[in-house]
Amino acid sequence: MKSFQQIAGEQGWSFQTQIRLLLEYIESLGDPEGFENFLLDRVDKEDSTDHIGG
Repeated sequence: MKSFQQIAGEQGWSFQTQIRLLLEYIESLGDPEGFENFLLDRVDKEDSTDHIGG
C-alpha cells in the first residue's frame, strides 16, 4: 500500500493541493467535533512548547 506522500509525489501535487485533499478527507469522515478537538489539542501543545524557557 502506498503512502499519501508517495502518491502525492508521483502525481506532482503541490503542498496546497495536498492540504486541501487531506482536509476534504477529514471532513468526509463525519466527525467535525473530533477534528476540532484534535486541532485545539495541537494548539495547546504548540503554545506550551513555544513558551518553554521563555
